[in-house]
Amino acid sequence: MRKILKITGQSKKIPRDLKLPGSIENSWDEFLKKNVPQWISTFKISEFQANHLAGLYGQKAREVLALIEKDARFREPLHADRPELSAQVVYAVLSEKACHLEDVMLRRLEIGYSPQRWGSASEKASRLMAEQLGWDETNRLVELEHYRQSLFPTPDK
Repeated sequence: MRKILKITGQSKKIPRDLKLPGSIENSWDEFLKKNVPQWISTFKISEFQANHLAGLYGQKAREVLALIEKDARFREPLHADRPELSAQVVYAVLSEKACHLEDVMLRRLEIGYSPQRWGSASEKASRLMAEQLGWDETNRLVELEHYRQSLFPTPDK
């Protein structure tokens, strides 16, 4: 953190009460005990998905889940074997200003480092992003190809 502050020319004194986005107020165990069962019943997601959201977003998981209330399609997983929800792609675009598939898959979601990183998951994510960002089919396919080329080993087309 000190290096970041130095590079950006900000104060070198880090406040003791500095909290990262999504930080929880109480203990982690209390946070999980209170929220995971509620998210499972309210949003009809699995325990695996609820724990994944809690671990990745902390309190900001509620913002991701709020997207499901607006559109039930966002409850769908990107891949059946993974915890990532479609809502996470939409959240990355709307709240984190992600504008490239590679950014979402490799920097925002863990799926980009899993065996399921290519195929149906990237196809679904690209379609969600196209819908949110107004991409035409040509742009969506360019984004898919750029993402494919950034993977190692490069998957077959």
